[in-house]
Parts: sequence; C-alpha cells; structure tokens
Amino acid sequence: MLAPVNHPSSKVRKIALTTDAVGGVWTYTLDLAKALAASGIEVELIVLGPAPALHQQHDVAAVPGIRLSMFDLPLDWTVANPSELKDASAALFALMRTLGVDLIHLNSPGLAIAATDDVPLVLGLHSCVTSWWQAVRPGEPMPADLSWRHGFVSRALSSADAVIVPSRSFGDTARRIYGESIRILPIHNGRRSTGIRHSAEDKNTSLVLTAGRLWDEAKGAATLDAAAGLMSRPIHAAGQLADPMTGATSAQFDNLKTLGTLPAQEMRSWLERAGIFVSAARYEPFGLGVLEAAQAGSALVLSDIDTFRELWNDAAIFAAPGDPAAFADAIETLIAQPQRQTELGARARRRAEAYTIDRMVAETSALYAELVAHHVPRSILSGATA
Repeated sequence: MLAPVNHPSSKVRKIALTTDAVGGVWTYTLDLAKALAASGIEVELIVLGPAPALHQQHDVAAVPGIRLSMFDLPLDWTVANPSELKDASAALFALMRTLGVDLIHLNSPGLAIAATDDVPLVLGLHSCVTSWWQAVRPGEPMPADLSWRHGFVSRALSSADAVIVPSRSFGDTARRIYGESIRILPIHNGRRSTGIRHSAEDKNTSLVLTAGRLWDEAKGAATLDAAAGLMSRPIHAAGQLADPMTGATSAQFDNLKTLGTLPAQEMRSWLERAGIFVSAARYEPFGLGVLEAAQAGSALVLSDIDTFRELWNDAAIFAAPGDPAAFADAIETLIAQPQRQTELGARARRRAEAYTIDRMVAETSALYAELVAHHVPRSILSGATA
C-alpha cells in the first residue's frame, strides 16, 4: 500500500503518468513527462492501448528520468463492456501500487474506478464520449453503449482530487455534464516550437491544409470535402483515414487531396508552406494541430465553436460548423487577399506564443505540489481503518 505524502514540506519526487499512442494524448504526455523529468521529478510513463511505434519508444528512451512501461490494457473508450473496464482498472491500479509514486496522473479517466486514495489522483479529461455525442448528434438520445461509459467517467471524475481540462470552454462543458462539485482546472495545452520556419516568403498563399483524424466525423472532414468541391483550389488533408482502434472502413472523400499520415519532418514541410490552415471541427477540446499551424504562421480558418473562439478569437477567420459554402468562401477570400493572409498568419503566430510547454508544465507542477503537500486520504477523514 502506498504511503500518503501529506506533510506541507513534502515534494513531488515520482509520479505515474498514463498515456496512449493513438492520438494527441501521446504528444501531451510526452511533452509533460520530458519537462517534469528535466525538473528532477521521476516519471513512470505507462502506455495503455496499442504499443507506440519504435521511433516513439526511442524518443522516450533517450530521456533520463522517464521509465516507459507498456501494458496490454485497453483504453476506457475501447472496452467492450463494463466488466472488461472493471478488470482493466483493477489490473492497472494493482500495478500502480508497486511503483512507490507520490501522485497518479491518469489520462484515461474511465479506468479510475479501482483507484484508492493512498496518493492524490489527477485525471486528464482530454475529451469524453458524452460531450462528443452532444456535439455531433445534438438532440439525439445517447446509445446504451455510450451511456454506461458516461456513468463510469462520471464516477471517476467525482472521486478525483483534480481534473485537468485543456480549455476553459471544455471545462464549462464538463461541469454541465458531470456536475459543479468536480474540481476542474483548465490548463491550456502547450507545444514547443519544432523549428518550423514562418517567413512570409516561405508561404504558398494558395496552399490550403487541414490535418487530424479524418475518420472522426467530429473533426468535420466531410464539411471540408464538400467545401473543396465549391472551390477553384484544392484542400490538402493529412491524417488517418481509418480508426486505428476499430479498423473501421476508411473514410471516403470526393474532393479532398488526402496525404495520409505524414512523418514529422514531412508534416513540418507542409506546415512551413501552407498559407492557410483550416479546421471545420464540430467538437474540439483544444486542437494541437491548429496550434502547430499557428506556430508556423499559417492563416487560420476555423469552425465557430466555443473552444476556437476562446483560443483564437481575433487571430482567425471563423465559419459556421457544417457549412461548406461558408468555409469555401472564407478560404477563397483569403487566397485572393495575400496581404490579409500574411497579417492573419502573423497574428496567429503571436497568439500561439501564449500556449507554451513551460506554462503548461508550471501550472501542472504547481497542482501536483499542492495536492501532494496537503493530501489526506478520505478513509482517514472518515475515520475508516485501512
């Protein structure tokens, strides 16, 4: 059993941090783990779901202070039934109890149901099936397969010491869905510059790019496909066409110029050259792809949703979600106005400077320190025996 660290002078020495190699959570957790390790905090980085690629594993292995462990446990949104989720949670926390950590930061919240209160528990809520459904299927009843998952996530969030969300707007959504009593802390995601050039001379003002999970209907690729059919210039789309977890049939597009999943260096080259980056997402708790495009100085055309307004208001052009004509018009107008495109790109780049890894890590580390210093197990508060 892990000993609680609750003395006010206690410092965070070692944490367990879970991740997955499926999407943006890997980027977030690896950036966080590297910075924490550089500050002297030992990180047990635990991969759930499919194993990361060899180049991802090598990236972690090169960092002192991070120990990478891969376990054949499902992510909370991929389990087939409640029993499988309970088994996975029990197995995960049996492992956690052997690590001797001061704090657990779990980025698959539904798996927290077997957690004890020996050490503080932080949950990273990067998205959830309930908010996804409400954004993509507004007004429709949620199917039973998602409803039971909602119940597990709700229980997990209520039992956590703190829940980190990547934007205030998504935090507001989470409170509306799961209740005001949950301690939700918005901490904006951050990205360190990857060395992408952002000189106006490097930009092709007619090159339009989108990127992300093209198979996920919440990301709005179908809207951009229809918009591309109304335009005189193509929209290039980088990203996966099929859900890597389910192996579902690849998304089909009539007009998008699909590029597939690009290696990091090739993606960087596209961002360097793209005069315009577009996202038609109906649902986006943050949007790391938009941030990377802004860092590269691309002009942004974004769907008019709360998250993008919070992060990019006055630094982007907004179009109504699900309206291909509005996106086509906004993009074509920017192509015809290269000076305005350059100005918007510069404005996006300046706004991106607010979303740094240093700030993200400082705010997260401060939360860790607070929780470790003041943690008292609920069993002690209630007078229960261990």
